[in-house]
Amino acid sequence: MPLRPLHCFAYRRHGIWEAICLDLNISVRGETREAVKSALANEVDAHIVAVGAAGGRRAPWTVRLRCHARFVLASVFRPHQVPAEHEEFILARSLGESR
Repeated sequence: MPLRPLHCFAYRRHGIWEAICLDLNISVRGETREAVKSALANEVDAHIVAVGAAGGRRAPWTVRLRCHARFVLASVFRPHQVPAEHEEFILARSLGESR
């Protein structure tokens, strides 16, 4: 089965890291960027096994817009924070048949 890219963001807010998979509307929190990326990957895999490719829904457009805006605004106004506090990344997962 072909791999499908799942769009994700990780960011630090109030000292805690948060990560969200926008394509499956799954989010996690943790102490470090690596911890939330790993936890998100595990949650996505568990979701795919439990629900399958057809189950799940994308994050609401307001959440998607907020994540993209947070990343773009940080890139423009605080570029030194982007590598340290904001990250956009892709999880490639096999979801079976495309929706």
